[in-house]
Amino acid sequence: MIRISVQVMPLVFAIAIGACIRYTLHGADRPDVIIAGPDWAPYDHPLDIVAGGVFDRSGFVFADAPAGKNGRIITTPDGHFAFEKQPARRARFWGVNLSFDSLYLDREKADLIADRLARAGYNTIRFSHFDQNVVKNRGHDGSHNIDLQKLDQLEYFFAALKKRGIYVTLDLYHSRHFPAREIPELGRSVQMEIKQLIPVSENAYNLWREFARKFLTHRNPYTGLTWAEDPALMSICMLNEESFFFGGLPKRKPDILALYEKAYAEWRARQPDPKPPALAASLHDPGRPAIATDDVTPLHQLPASVTAPRTTANNAEADAAFNRFLTELKIASDARMASFLRNDLGVRTLLSGDNNMNTEAQVYVRDHYDFVDNHEYWNHPVYADRSSTDAGIKVNPHSSIVSSLWLPRELTPSRIFGKPYTVSEYNYCFPNPARAEGGVLMPAWSALQDWDAIYNFDYSSRSRDNAAMFTPATTFGGGYVFALVTDPIGMIADRAAAFLFLHGGIKPAPEAIAYLASKQHAFDGPKGAPRKLPGDFSWLGLQTRTGTLPAERGDTTLADLARKLRIRAFVTLEPLASAASPLPSGRSIFTLEGGRLEQRLAAAGHLPVRADPDVFHTATGQLEVSRTAGTARLITERAECFIAPACATLAGDRVAVANGDTFAAIYVLAVDGRALSDSRRLLVLHLTDSLNTGMTFTDDRHERIESLGTLPHLIRRGEASISLKLSSPSTTTWQAWAVDATGRRQHNVQLKLSPDRTTLTLQARTVTPEGVTLAYELSRN
Repeated sequence: MIRISVQVMPLVFAIAIGACIRYTLHGADRPDVIIAGPDWAPYDHPLDIVAGGVFDRSGFVFADAPAGKNGRIITTPDGHFAFEKQPARRARFWGVNLSFDSLYLDREKADLIADRLARAGYNTIRFSHFDQNVVKNRGHDGSHNIDLQKLDQLEYFFAALKKRGIYVTLDLYHSRHFPAREIPELGRSVQMEIKQLIPVSENAYNLWREFARKFLTHRNPYTGLTWAEDPALMSICMLNEESFFFGGLPKRKPDILALYEKAYAEWRARQPDPKPPALAASLHDPGRPAIATDDVTPLHQLPASVTAPRTTANNAEADAAFNRFLTELKIASDARMASFLRNDLGVRTLLSGDNNMNTEAQVYVRDHYDFVDNHEYWNHPVYADRSSTDAGIKVNPHSSIVSSLWLPRELTPSRIFGKPYTVSEYNYCFPNPARAEGGVLMPAWSALQDWDAIYNFDYSSRSRDNAAMFTPATTFGGGYVFALVTDPIGMIADRAAAFLFLHGGIKPAPEAIAYLASKQHAFDGPKGAPRKLPGDFSWLGLQTRTGTLPAERGDTTLADLARKLRIRAFVTLEPLASAASPLPSGRSIFTLEGGRLEQRLAAAGHLPVRADPDVFHTATGQLEVSRTAGTARLITERAECFIAPACATLAGDRVAVANGDTFAAIYVLAVDGRALSDSRRLLVLHLTDSLNTGMTFTDDRHERIESLGTLPHLIRRGEASISLKLSSPSTTTWQAWAVDATGRRQHNVQLKLSPDRTTLTLQARTVTPEGVTLAYELSRN
């Protein structure tokens, strides 16, 4: 049975039918195959950016070329990045991950990609999964058997990026393999499990150390420096996504769990009396279903039978003790790795790790790093069958706005005040139909929070070749739906995101609220799954700067940070005598007990009072998001951006939008360094959705993919009226062109002058007789 809901809504601009008809099909119990037709038009997805075109941001990137000319990236006392030779100058970054074979290019292609990335506005690149390719046979023949030909390609690419002013970050372990002969204590090969082995296996640690030594001390013939010496290497993550709490340690294989039981017994024996409780039972729980040790599915998207830990009141104390042991073990393991890098190899670049999950125990791990890094996604795919390239991939078809605003809300508590904060993996993933909203939401809230570096995952992630970076292609399977090179909407949106974060005039919140973690409760919870940072606190990050501090730092340190970082209030799980006094005048402490945390903070003047519980206004007044309407407005001097569901009408200071019957994200950006009020060159984006020809979903709810389809890409039909109040608004002063994704002008587009001669209106249509249009350039004579 098919049920159709129809809403007819008047529009403030005329379209062919004179009204906006919003309709939804429900419950069609047959596959939904996407094909070209009235709603979808074929689209050529060009990847390059023409020099001097409206998408070209390389001038801003080249200004710091070569990367490292001002010394290393350092940290400042107020918790940001700066340049070693210009310590008063803030360093901020927007970048993208390149993964697997996309990092290994011949020299001509390496230079082409480096130019393209600079023109896109990226001033940093993360080498993701690089380790799997820089060793021979992906590590199966030896985990530190460096392939010198591959290393030469990687070093040339690094030099090409450095030459253009682009900094690099990388992980010393991401996904290379370890053959059985290297892991005699297990007698089997491992891959991702090495992250759990390193803290409890001397042999595993030595394997990590040997790779680090061989790689970081190799002299790059194209820079004359080793990796360890080069200031263009801005940071190193010692291990990627290695948190003990990623899904809970007890789901690991019994031979690894036996090592942890032994290590816990030794740790327990070293503790003063009274000793922590012994483990209530074996870590191995045969009653729990196992999941792959390399599973990268976000924890909140895994089945409850896998993720729900088991505990009882009787073993709560033992579980908390085990979680404390894991935390202390991780701190010691990190300190050992960092000491080797610093003291043995002479590495001076910034170090971090433990970059997924948001538990309170991790605050104590991350507090030892030079900066805090984390990962999060919206619509991360869930794989029903990892042996299949695409069948059965579960996806989320809903806008993050009308859902939980998961990204970036979930990230906000994990920042530790006084340290730089980065997000080295994020994505609003294909094929979510509202993913164009990510280009507004992620930079807007990241800038509000005053974060320091953001990286989309990823630019290209095919693990067998890099052809998709040069020849149009669709995604190659469920593990590669992240790639921007196969997603026209995602690629253009992330270019806009880079502009907004680095040059869009988004202001940080003037004041902050800090959560005080406490060892008294940080380790509470089932073994391997301690308590998360509080969800109630995460919602505050949609309005003001938020983060966490360990309460054990003491009153003096907390008071100093409160003054320096303008922290106006502290939140605790329960009253903490150690933080009650002396705090600076005007600072308050609020407990989570009793609920209504936001309302109590607002009543005390630390947050704005929200009349509508589903509408969020940032403390700067630049961003407004309505969960009920599904809308967002970002208004700055240099940009006005709108997330508009079907039939939505929205307005800013100088731009008004009346959307048609299709979701759209609309960006108006002053790309000449001026304010919108006196800009002479604007970039206007009208982004709907893109899917692949023949892409098949189980039904019209689009929650499960059966086939990823083929070329050509298809763009969703959409219309929007975009009205602009510009300097000298006239059709002779201003001209408009439809441009392709390279920034090349395609044809003139008519602008309509209002009767009072104050406003120019652009009628944007993604599908026209001339072809598909997603972007426009407006220029003033």
